Amino acid sequence: MATLTCGAITRIGVCHAHSILVILRFRRYQARMSAHKHDDFANRLTTAANAKKALLERFRSRPGPDDPEVIARREERLAVAAAREIRMAEQRAARQAAAAREAAERAALAAEAEARAKAEAARLAEEAERAMGVEADKKARALALAAEQKALRDARYAARKARRR
Repeated sequence: MATLTCGAITRIGVCHAHSILVILRFRRYQARMSAHKHDDFANRLTTAANAKKALLERFRSRPGPDDPEVIARREERLAVAAAREIRMAEQRAARQAAAAREAAERAALAAEAEARAKAEAARLAEEAERAMGVEADKKARALALAAEQKALRDARYAARKARRR
């Protein structure tokens, strides 16, 4: 098989060197592929028949369903499946308990928030009532003061009129 050296590449050019490398790779590929025998029809038939026989032998050599090893494996699989079912049921129960616990916590928090809101509303109402009472008292005092001032003013006017007469 020929190989290309740097000197050879410079003499023939890069494009031709690439083409030659492609051809050499293809020839190596063909050399590997030619290792395959070109059988005739009879050889292919015997090869297929031998493969079928080997497959049948492999199938027949497998243990039957009443073999102790097969029974032991089946029982082991059943035990593993039962253990898996138990684990899944425990996990499901744990998830349900956690969900119930979370729901109870949320309900308790909601009840506490509602109680706080009611207490705040009652406090605000009491403050408003007290403020209204103070405000009403202020209004009553203001009205009384206004009535007193009016009475004094009326008395002054009456005294002034009496002096003029």
